[in-house]
Amino acid sequence: MLSVDEDTFEKVVLKSDKIVIIDFWAPWCMPCQMMSPVFEEVSLEMPDYKFVKLNVQENQRLASEFLVKGIPTIVLMKDGEELGRFSGFRPKQDLMNEIKELIIKSGN
Repeated sequence: MLSVDEDTFEKVVLKSDKIVIIDFWAPWCMPCQMMSPVFEEVSLEMPDYKFVKLNVQENQRLASEFLVKGIPTIVLMKDGEELGRFSGFRPKQDLMNEIKELIIKSGN
C-alpha cells in the first residue's frame, strides 16, 4: 500500500495515468483503523486502479484543499479531477461496489 504526502501527491495522484483511490485517514480514528485492512484487500482485488493512503494529521493542507470533513473519506481521482467520494467505514463488498459505482457514473 502506497502512502502519499504533500511532497509526493502531485506525482503519484495528480499525474497518474490510472484512476487513483485515496483513503484520507488518521491514526487516532477507530473507523479508519477498521477500514485499513479492508482498503488493503480491495486494492489487491482491483489491480487496475492505484490505491493510496493519506494521513490527514500529517497532511492538513491537502485535507483542507479536498474539504475532508470526516474520516475515513475515500476520494477517486483521474487526471487531477475528482470523480467522486464517500465517507465512513464500509465492509469489503460495499467498498468495492461504491468504488465501481463512482467509476461507472464518471464514465471511466
